[in-house]
Amino acid sequence: MPGWRAFTPVALNPSNMLIAVDTNVLMRHADPHSDSALRAKEILKDKLPKLKFGVPPTVVQELAYLAECGTPEQQDLSGRGLDNMLAWGFEPFDLVAVGHGITETIVFKILAAELLPEEERNDAFVIAESA
Repeated sequence: MPGWRAFTPVALNPSNMLIAVDTNVLMRHADPHSDSALRAKEILKDKLPKLKFGVPPTVVQELAYLAECGTPEQQDLSGRGLDNMLAWGFEPFDLVAVGHGITETIVFKILAAELLPEEERNDAFVIAESA
């Protein structure tokens, strides 16, 4: 189809692509016994050198919660994730004020449509914040 590239979303442009990561990615990256997150990140960076990795607000909140209230292992891994995310190339981001309201509306719709169960509410926030 001629001209289809004219309609390609900016998000698909490898020069400005951002991948949002979930809590488990940073915790696995912090785990000295697991190299799966690091390997996945290296593969993606090899294929898309300008790719950036973002950390949504809910992920930062989950890491902070686990650093305080999790099991000893969760406290250790989430604390390392919080302390080292910038050095590892993960960039936390926030939303503009109106974005938080839009995020809550999207989360409500995801849960109302039963696309995720209620107990996965935070995952719905991560999806909405990353959209």
